[in-house]
Amino acid sequence: METIPFTIVFSQPPKQELDFEKWMQEGKAIILRIPNRKLGEMATKTLMHWITLKTLMTRMLMDKESQERGAMILFNEPEQFMSPGISKLMGRIATEGRKERLGSLFAFHHWNKLPTDLQENLIAGGINLFCSLMITAERGSFPKIDLIQH
Repeated sequence: METIPFTIVFSQPPKQELDFEKWMQEGKAIILRIPNRKLGEMATKTLMHWITLKTLMTRMLMDKESQERGAMILFNEPEQFMSPGISKLMGRIATEGRKERLGSLFAFHHWNKLPTDLQENLIAGGINLFCSLMITAERGSFPKIDLIQH
């Protein structure tokens, strides 16, 4: 299987039509499919880290009026591109993303495929994960966590 050289991905001139800030302000769905089989493991991990960081930094640089619509980032099967760096970055988005009106969704098959530090950040990040844990606990996929009701 042939892989695309890393320099081809990152040495391209910027494309003005790829404007994450504009798309987020407009409430657009931005779907990026990363062909990891063509790129190779290291290029995929690097590209996913860059896209995730670009999304968070773009939100952080937007003023509150521009952030009005909010945004979501979905990580589909993150274990396929997991690295220590992106794990920390995803944990930061899960716990601090709300400050920038950036929510996160994580789609994975089994809880233990995620690094322990990311698991802890996802638990600390909000009620949506807790609901998921409670719903699926009976099937044995997730540990059951009791919620404290106020």
